[in-house]
Amino acid sequence: MRRISRSQWQRQPWRNGGGVTWEIWRDGGGPAGFVIRLSCAEVATDGPFSRFPGIDRVIALVEGAGMVLESAEPHTLELPLEPYAFPGEAEILGRLSDGPVLDVNLMVAREQASARVRRHSLAPGERVELLGSTVVAFAPRGGVVATQGSRRFGLGAMDTVVALGRLLLEPTTASEAILVAEIARRDSPARVPPPPGLAALFEAAVVEIEGAPLMGAAFVITSCNPYGYLLSEAENAGRLAALEAVLLKRGLPFRRAVGRDPLGTWSEPSFVLKDCDRESALSIARDFEQDAVYEFDALGNRTVIWC
Repeated sequence: MRRISRSQWQRQPWRNGGGVTWEIWRDGGGPAGFVIRLSCAEVATDGPFSRFPGIDRVIALVEGAGMVLESAEPHTLELPLEPYAFPGEAEILGRLSDGPVLDVNLMVAREQASARVRRHSLAPGERVELLGSTVVAFAPRGGVVATQGSRRFGLGAMDTVVALGRLLLEPTTASEAILVAEIARRDSPARVPPPPGLAALFEAAVVEIEGAPLMGAAFVITSCNPYGYLLSEAENAGRLAALEAVLLKRGLPFRRAVGRDPLGTWSEPSFVLKDCDRESALSIARDFEQDAVYEFDALGNRTVIWC
């Protein structure tokens, strides 16, 4: 199970050059470059939809007054999160009803997967179970808890949760509308890959290691911000203390480091492990709900190793 926050969305231009899409998550390969793709689009002007041959699409309104989809079978998006399905080959012109809108799009490769998508209003005390090869829940207003086995995530505004198999959803307080998808796939995914936006953050991050330059292979690991979900400074401090205690208990010597983005807008205190093999480093990272570790070779070259 993976929780994806808005900070992990990746900005992409539309294929037809007429706007911007924020890619939330994708998985799989094939002619289209994905088996499943989830995204949000900011639509500020009228214009044609990009065409995706071989793709089945579902669109729903998230914010705004609505949009008319002019095609052989016209349709109007009015009710937030009410899904509308159509083939990616269709020629569609979007006309805004009254100002800009934000919509959410789910795409699946027709020969490789099929999706059942619905809007669900979670009432207080209600529990909804999703089941599929891959399941997705998008919560524009948050207020939802997702549970799979012993793992439990609270979803904030614009959060998404993606899981394999069975997923349980329940509201935290008042009734909230969510968009859910149960997807059947021909392949058998073994894990939920990180969203492209998170992968880009890992690749671009700067790792600053205290003390003398590294001599030999090493791993950099943190316990902050599990699965890329931003926690408070106090919460991260507690997680770092727990990770340090694990390293001390296992007798693993460490140095301190900081990972940060090039602009300095965020940073994560970390530990450098020298006398540690890759599988042990990954095992510790998984225990602390991390997506990846950095591996440095003897020449100082850095590689992102996904958990």
